[in-house]
Amino acid sequence: AFANDENSLQLSDVLVESAKKVRVMNSLRNEAHMPLTSSQYDKLGPAVIARRLSNRHQHFLALKITSYLRLSKCRQRVLEHWATRKILCNPDMDDITICRVIRKQLLQEENKSRSRRHRSVSYASIAKTALKLNRTNLAKHLLEFETNNAESVPLYLRMSAYVFLTLC
Repeated sequence: AFANDENSLQLSDVLVESAKKVRVMNSLRNEAHMPLTSSQYDKLGPAVIARRLSNRHQHFLALKITSYLRLSKCRQRVLEHWATRKILCNPDMDDITICRVIRKQLLQEENKSRSRRHRSVSYASIAKTALKLNRTNLAKHLLEFETNNAESVPLYLRMSAYVFLTLC
């Protein structure tokens, strides 16, 4: 009798995972116009699919999928990609406004996932993009929210070297 219970539990786990996969594949087909077969989905994996959605600027769907599948690391990458694209696509927006928009959205996402103990988004990686675009003020504002000093210090040093070189 115990073997039957164990087999039914394994079967139910397989059924749940299959249902999740079908839901994700339907979302990809209907919302992203990205029809995939089951074997294509298995070969790519959800992390690659989330990255592809991000590259197609379909961050909302990527967030929905990573949240549904509980892929916190992929979710973090999607949010970082969204923030860097926000900076790249809005060169005329002033630094404080874009920083507020990014911070507000990332705080909302962190509050949604805080109960699940997700790692917060790296503001340093977003600040790197701002620094590459010579938006040092935006980079400074973003680094104020970085919790990992090991990531923020090298960027601060790079910014001070940049300021020093422009003064000479």
